[in-house]
Amino acid sequence: ELSTKHSNEKKQEIELNDLEQYSRRSHIRIKGLTTQHGETYKAAVARLCSTRLNVQIKEEDLDAAHPLPQPTRLNMRRNSQQQQSPVLIARFHRRDQRDAVIKARPVLKGSGIVVSEDLTKKNQELLRRLHDSNQYTSSWSWMGKIFAIPLGETRPKKMSILDTIPNSQ
Repeated sequence: ELSTKHSNEKKQEIELNDLEQYSRRSHIRIKGLTTQHGETYKAAVARLCSTRLNVQIKEEDLDAAHPLPQPTRLNMRRNSQQQQSPVLIARFHRRDQRDAVIKARPVLKGSGIVVSEDLTKKNQELLRRLHDSNQYTSSWSWMGKIFAIPLGETRPKKMSILDTIPNSQ
């Protein structure tokens, strides 16, 4: 009975994470985007999409765009440096537009601007563990699901928050 209870709890943990991830399906996170004087965050996101990503997004296509709160200890460290641009979260009215932005993001490589899916904390941790592990050649997220290619293999594997990921040595 104990193993059944444990199994049900793990299944429930996965289901809750999947449900939370699904609620973020229309969101993206943007690091490194600065607003121009007097520009709203929605306008800045629309500008980035239209000019840098070549995806025609207007402010009206966005339900919301705002900076995420930063942990206090990071703020203290940042105040001693020059103020960095905040991590923005943007929510689209249409998922196909959000997906087009995600697909176009490779053109930003090396620009200091990073566009990523809005992942749950558990999915972020899983992706970080995969990136840090020497047992996987690459890892990524798509539509809130986490994928990785194990060392020596060519096919991606869908990963779970309960998977054990070996640390790099």
